Amino acid sequence: MSAIFSVKRKKKDKFFLILLFFFLVIFIISKSLIKVADAASVSGKLRVPPPFAVQLSVLIDNEICPVRSYCLGDIVKITNKLENVGYTNITGNLSTSIFNTTNQIIHNKKWSNIDLTVGKIEYLNTNYTIQGKEERGTYNIKSNFTYYGNLTELTCSFEVKKDIGILQRFVFPPFPPDKIVDTLQPGRTNIYPSAIQFLIDKACNSTTAILNKTIGIPAEWISLSQDEIYLFPDSPNSTDVNITIPSNIPEGVYDNGTIFAYVFSNGGYQTVQIGLNITVSYNDFLMKVTVPNENKRICQGGHVNAIINLTKIYPPGEVNANLTYQILYNNWTVYSEKTDYNLSIIDNETIIPYSMVVPPSTGDYIFLARLEKNLTLAQNYDTFEVISCPTTTELPPGISGGRKEEPQISQIYKIVLNVSDEILSVITGNKTSFIASVNNTGTDVAKSIRIVVDGVPSEWVSVFPSINNIYPGDIGRYLVVIDVPKNATPGIYNLNVKAKDDTESNTVVITLIIGRNPKEIADLLLTEVDRVKTEAERSLLVKNCIDTTVIKTIYDDAQYAVERGKEEYDKKNYAGAINWFEYAIPVEKKVVSKVDITLEMELETSNSSRIIIPPFVKSKEQFQLAGTYLEGKNYEKICDPLEKVKNYILIGLIFWPAIIIILIILIILFVIYYRIRRRRERARILMEVKQRLDRIPDVEGRA
Repeated sequence: MSAIFSVKRKKKDKFFLILLFFFLVIFIISKSLIKVADAASVSGKLRVPPPFAVQLSVLIDNEICPVRSYCLGDIVKITNKLENVGYTNITGNLSTSIFNTTNQIIHNKKWSNIDLTVGKIEYLNTNYTIQGKEERGTYNIKSNFTYYGNLTELTCSFEVKKDIGILQRFVFPPFPPDKIVDTLQPGRTNIYPSAIQFLIDKACNSTTAILNKTIGIPAEWISLSQDEIYLFPDSPNSTDVNITIPSNIPEGVYDNGTIFAYVFSNGGYQTVQIGLNITVSYNDFLMKVTVPNENKRICQGGHVNAIINLTKIYPPGEVNANLTYQILYNNWTVYSEKTDYNLSIIDNETIIPYSMVVPPSTGDYIFLARLEKNLTLAQNYDTFEVISCPTTTELPPGISGGRKEEPQISQIYKIVLNVSDEILSVITGNKTSFIASVNNTGTDVAKSIRIVVDGVPSEWVSVFPSINNIYPGDIGRYLVVIDVPKNATPGIYNLNVKAKDDTESNTVVITLIIGRNPKEIADLLLTEVDRVKTEAERSLLVKNCIDTTVIKTIYDDAQYAVERGKEEYDKKNYAGAINWFEYAIPVEKKVVSKVDITLEMELETSNSSRIIIPPFVKSKEQFQLAGTYLEGKNYEKICDPLEKVKNYILIGLIFWPAIIIILIILIILFVIYYRIRRRRERARILMEVKQRLDRIPDVEGRA
């Protein structure tokens, strides 16, 4: 009987050990899943992928679908990145095609039987060299990956530039976009700085624009600050407009004149024109039209309010004139018009508020006021926007519910600044410019935002518009013109650009190169190239502690541009050298920036894993040291503390599981010891009971 009980106890012990082992396995698997979840938390979410899932990315020059432009002989470097994000191995085929402006295939590359195991990333490259037969315009890259009847596709695009590109002209306020319109008294002069801007768009080569005018009046009243404007690709240049009316000119409208500019290219020449519309009047008025900030955005069906400030300078006494109000589309065609006849104007400033119904379509519009008495005496305008606004349905009286109250959102805004160019070059006595874009990422209107440029004298800088209101989610754009005087000192200037009102945006640094001629600009750029190259090479010293494979390809791209620039320099094609150097410098700066970002992410990731590091390891000093080196850009020494931190984390990955395993073993040994002790104790008690029973007399036998 005791043998049977002994067998049952052994079976129970085995069952207990198996159950304990089972729970141990579950514990280890759970810890592994927690680690997987922690790793996935870096991207913000943990997803269960489908069995077949491939992520396709197309990189152009090592960036995901950037907006890039290329000239004859440039190489478009295309990389297809395939990643198996499912949980089943995949085999498929990849095709990459380039389509020209007429949607014809000019390049095709195919890869067959690409094996992608689970989690594998495959990079497949193809290059295309821009040829002379290519037309200017947008080219599309289409990549398709097919596998087991599934299709993953992606499209990117790039621009092809050619020769001197397309000559464009822009006329800035207070003028309409295509002509010079002004009203002056005989003997008066008006000066408009940087009124006309010229640009060669999608250009590869620099050129000179020749400015000229028609013969006779009113063109002979116009003088320009430059008769020839040197134009770099995608870098605008401008001229001042001076209008002087001789004292013996009778009143009237003089509109039979034109300013034109032309450039020569391999395919002939291009020309653009700016019309002239000059009114000569003995009367002298000043007018300013202002659409208040609260009316800058109007809902469809609403009214736009404007304030017209009108001051009469000449003649003395009261003057009666007609004041016409117009709402114009953005292309200056008239949507609506009203006129106040025989308006009485005295010598003091006259403030006239006026309201008009806005157009039904959303978009940008112009509110224009024009004072006339036989002739146009003065005119001015301001802009506003018509937007779509949500409507609410009013419920009849007595019905509960009403309009749902929206939660109140704290009205905050944050302005973020970006610029169109990181480097500018200009010859003394000329102008250069860039576009400053300010994004309001907050929930309230950013009012009276202006652009501030430090690093050159303030009288060199003009900003159009001078201030702007930027609504939530909108981007305000400013044209910043830098007028470099003839006597400016050549050299390299750093412009600190930021947007300001009550608060400030981020600061963007633009490198401005000023030279007396193209060769001097090329020499200064070459000096800057060497400086930035040295910094980029220093940053790549961190290859011992982080993966710099992708960053190295960006560096190689910059060096290719530097070599091409030096070749053009040796040929004395300084304009071509300037183009290559201006391309190389931002790319080399990008190398340093990407290294800094990668180091910062590496340090942040290590810091988030700090809890893993055993308590007996002094890691705090290494974290502080790595942060100091990163802030000081000490690329020569930063790898040492980073590697130590990584080793500490590796020690933790071994230490803590070992501690857990030891604890589990100790618990198991304790349980086994406890059960053995209980079994022995039970056996001892049974033995004592048996001995006591044996001592009891056999009463039945005596009887």
